[in-house]
Amino acid sequence: MSYAEKLLRKNPNKIVFLAPLTSFTLTMLVGTGHAVYPLLPVIYDVSIKNKIRPERPMAMAAICSQLGITASPISAAAAALVGIFAAANLHVGLIDILKITIPSCVAGLLLAALWSLKRGKDLENDPDFQEKIKDEEQRKYIFGDLEQQTNKFGKKSKTALALFLLGILGIVIIAIFPEAILPLDKEGNPLKMSIVLQFVMLAVGAIILFATKISAKSISDTKVFNAGMVAAIMIFGIAWMSDTVIENNKPYILSLISETVTAHPWTFALAMFCASAFLKSQAATLLVIMPLGISLGIPTPVLIACIPASYAYFFFCFYPSDLAAINFDRSGTTKAGSWILNHSFMIPGMIAVWTAVIVGFGLVKLL
Repeated sequence: MSYAEKLLRKNPNKIVFLAPLTSFTLTMLVGTGHAVYPLLPVIYDVSIKNKIRPERPMAMAAICSQLGITASPISAAAAALVGIFAAANLHVGLIDILKITIPSCVAGLLLAALWSLKRGKDLENDPDFQEKIKDEEQRKYIFGDLEQQTNKFGKKSKTALALFLLGILGIVIIAIFPEAILPLDKEGNPLKMSIVLQFVMLAVGAIILFATKISAKSISDTKVFNAGMVAAIMIFGIAWMSDTVIENNKPYILSLISETVTAHPWTFALAMFCASAFLKSQAATLLVIMPLGISLGIPTPVLIACIPASYAYFFFCFYPSDLAAINFDRSGTTKAGSWILNHSFMIPGMIAVWTAVIVGFGLVKLL
């Protein structure tokens, strides 16, 4: 986070691109979009001090912090996908997924950021903003200094980070050479990657604790841990509920969508997008919807191309990262909207997701 802040403060004119790229990268590294929270006040501070409309980078950062989940090798969504494909006896590994999701999501990010460069009025031409800063108290609040990251990182911090990154590297290496590294079952198949992900990262966490002698209680007190545990409980609850409903009504649901999806496989992305808007979790959406696509006989490359469409919970503006972006924007330019759907995240979210899906379809044909 400290390096991210330094990068943004040294390149304020590029913040509309750097803010989403930074949040996207953080999510890829840690496997959760909740890592964006401490980055949002920095993005706001850099924007407002350089007379850049904060809505432009802040909305993008919030969107791309979630867009990066399916591009992360250690996210719950990646583990879910690997498990789903393995259960269906489809030979799709983690690398097969990431080589499509990473470039396609980055393409969506860049196009949405390009659109965001000129979104809304510049602050000097925004009558609402100019009226607001006429009040001296409001002006001080809007332009007031925010706390900067000034922590000095010692040997323990560097050791923990190095071990964590080695864990991610280990996951990638295992995913590339599973037969050579993993134990084989009676049928000669290697251990499932969904299980490997869990065991390796849990082991890395234990090694970090032993190597750094960090108090376990101090970890449970952190915002990221608390947010992650809440998200995990939500994912399990939503997935169980949705799976119960869908599994018991599967023939009926398949009869409704089979004809359209069979004739036009790309419409499966629309079904996944609609489900995600309500399920509020990419992992839960994939656990519920992807097996339906497999049951319908949709080609595997099409299923992989549709993966970015599992992020649609920006559609209704009440996901925590979106609300955090609104609350951290003291200028009021990042908005929830007065008509439910006219909020700051709608258009850039649509551009990012559907560009990623389109690019994904192109990539699965090429690769």
